[in-house]
Amino acid sequence: MINAGDLRYRVPIKEKTTSKDNEGIIAPEYPTIGSAWVNIIPIGGEIAQRKYGIVEDGISMKMISRPNVYIKELNVIVWKEKFYEIRYVAPFIDRYESLLKPLKV
Repeated sequence: MINAGDLRYRVPIKEKTTSKDNEGIIAPEYPTIGSAWVNIIPIGGEIAQRKYGIVEDGISMKMISRPNVYIKELNVIVWKEKFYEIRYVAPFIDRYESLLKPLKV
């Protein structure tokens, strides 16, 4: 069971969308759709592969949270002024373990 004290950071959860400007140029947008209390720890690619079976370059963080309808693959969180894309979500009975990849915005 996750203790509330273990979830140290409140992060906004954003959905990646696109829009066109007046000149027809498509640009990404990231409107906030929710938030969650989480803990985020660094993780190496070898651990992601061994524990979750995920082989993907760039995964550098693991986020632990309570289950949340907004925490799903391809949504984005902002932590310490950096954007991270949620690349994988492992649901457990009392928590989600999500793998994050830095996103260049």
